[in-house]
Amino acid sequence: MQLLNERYTEGNRVPIIITSGHADRDDVITLFRNGAADFLPKPIHYEHLVQQLQRFFPTLQVR
Repeated sequence: MQLLNERYTEGNRVPIIITSGHADRDDVITLFRNGAADFLPKPIHYEHLVQQLQRFFPTLQVR
């Protein structure tokens, strides 16, 4: 949460993707309300991660 709050304090617009293996629904809702761009539950599937990175960074070339 502190990272999300600092992001807005400093005027940074880099999307923040949160990942966790222990977040419940209320935690995820709070993350989105505080500015998270996305939430990926663990274990992270490589294809989904690449898809989300390309969504936020369209010019990104992932190998």
